[in-house]
Amino acid sequence: MLPLLFALAVDSTLASQIRERIAQVPRAQVAVFYRRLSDGDSLSINADTVYHAASTMKVPVMIEVFR
Repeated sequence: MLPLLFALAVDSTLASQIRERIAQVPRAQVAVFYRRLSDGDSLSINADTVYHAASTMKVPVMIEVFR
């Protein structure tokens, strides 16, 4: 997992920093979408790439298991 920090304003510098961090991991397949709620400014990297969503199902499944 890549520790991505969004401490800076959403701009080309932030996008460059994220791309550089992703490039440090050989064969990494990463998509990032970030939207600042205060003003709607956003950043997307590989937003159109399709990924298998199996990992996103773990949380709702475990919520139901624990109910």
